[in-house]
Amino acid sequence: FWVVTLAIVLIGGLAELLLGSPNTVSYGASGVVFGYVAFLIAQGYLEGKPLLVIGSSAIGGLYGFTLRGLFPGETGISWQGHLFGFLAGMLAASYLDTFRNLFL
Repeated sequence: FWVVTLAIVLIGGLAELLLGSPNTVSYGASGVVFGYVAFLIAQGYLEGKPLLVIGSSAIGGLYGFTLRGLFPGETGISWQGHLFGFLAGMLAASYLDTFRNLFL
């Protein structure tokens, strides 16, 4: 849990800081939540567990139309933070062992 959280915060936060819009509320807890959803979806895919992919996607959808938040929408809300959190979650799933060795 902590390794995944740290990877999402560091990767997603850094990407949003470097590539995000300057006049938006940036990277809060929602970026981490997007990262968790992406991590679970990617982990299910990588482990060949379709029920985990379906369940994680459903939970993401229940979390306020999660996928809609990945794209530009409301003024002043950093959709980049959501997108980079999501991408960081996918990276965390793909490189979980590497991050575990790096952070522990």
